[in-house]
Amino acid sequence: MVGHVFSFFQAGYDTTTLTASYAVYELSRNSDVQEELRREVRQAVTQAGGTLNFEAVQNMPYMDQVIAETLRKYPPVGVLKRECVADYMVGGKLPIGRGMLVAIPASSIHMDEEHFPEPERFMPQRFDPQHGTGFNYMPFGKGPRICIGQFKNDFQKICH
Repeated sequence: MVGHVFSFFQAGYDTTTLTASYAVYELSRNSDVQEELRREVRQAVTQAGGTLNFEAVQNMPYMDQVIAETLRKYPPVGVLKRECVADYMVGGKLPIGRGMLVAIPASSIHMDEEHFPEPERFMPQRFDPQHGTGFNYMPFGKGPRICIGQFKNDFQKICH
C-alpha cells in the first residue's frame, strides 16, 4: 500500500510539473490566449470576493481548455500500451489475438489533422465543452485503465 501511495505522489508530481511548464511556455508564445486567461482569472477572483479559492478555480472554464490543449500537445504518456483481452479483427483485415500487446500512439493521434485541425497551433477553444473530442483525446488513457489522476468532473464536460 505504501508503495502505491508513493507512486501516486511521484507520478502526479512529475506530470503536473511538466504540464504546468508546457502551459506557461504556450502562454508565453500566445499572448492572445494569455490575455483571455488573465481576464478569466481576474473575473473569477473578483466574483469570489478577491481571493483565489476552490470555487473561483471551478469557475474558470477557459483555464480547463488551456490545460486540455496543453495535454493534447504534450501528453504525459505519448504511447499507451494495452493487452488485448479477446480476439479482435480491425477493419475486417487486421487480426489482434487475445494476449497481444497493442501500442496506441496518443501523441500521433493528438497531432493528426483529421482529428485536430491545425494541430501545431495552440488553440484552447477546440476544447469548448460544446464540441467534445470523443476517443481522439487521451492524455490520461481511455477505458477501464484510465489514469487515476484524471480530473473526472472537469474533463467529462470536455470529453463527452
